[in-house]
Amino acid sequence: MKNSAIAVGLDYQYVKKIVKKYNELGVEGVKNRRKETQTHIRGKTPLLSEQQLSKLVTALRSRPEDGGIWTGPKVARWLEKEIGRKKVGNQRGWDYLKKCKYSWQKPRPKHRS
Repeated sequence: MKNSAIAVGLDYQYVKKIVKKYNELGVEGVKNRRKETQTHIRGKTPLLSEQQLSKLVTALRSRPEDGGIWTGPKVARWLEKEIGRKKVGNQRGWDYLKKCKYSWQKPRPKHRS
């Protein structure tokens, strides 16, 4: 095994760990799991449930109540009404815009006349 590790350019101790995992768990033990989706890591519960998040996505498809375009502060005010909180930070609104895969955009300029 030491010669095999040297041949492929890996550290012997690292190869021992891989072989041990393979012997214990089979192919599932050596899969790269870094890019798999993970649950909320920090243990905090998200502001919106899945149903509320889909409700936000449908709301983002229409114009906001005051017109214009959706911004972080406008989404934050929408979140306040939806979840019944007194204050939701503007940054949290921007975070939910990004979570819904919306990007920062400006309206097209209009000619003066």
